[in-house]
Amino acid sequence: MDRRFQEGEAERGAVALFTRHAGCPPDGVEALPSSGSARRYYRLSLGGESLVAACHEDARENLLFIDFSRHFGAKGLRVPGVRAVGEGARVYLQ
Repeated sequence: MDRRFQEGEAERGAVALFTRHAGCPPDGVEALPSSGSARRYYRLSLGGESLVAACHEDARENLLFIDFSRHFGAKGLRVPGVRAVGEGARVYLQ
């Protein structure tokens, strides 16, 4: 059973994954609209570059999205590139 994000946990998880991926913390964090999804999105930036973190409690659903993105990307289709996946697959960077 997936546990729910506590207040602020999604953003903290996004920042932690970005920091591990980039080697330093972001200099900007912006919450993005969820568009009716249960996912929470954050744009994390550093030195003019940015990644979008997707945070969702359902790790199985996240892993399915990640697998589809990698599969279709390998076929040359334009899909979001997954740059890093957090422990437990509840947060990933695109």
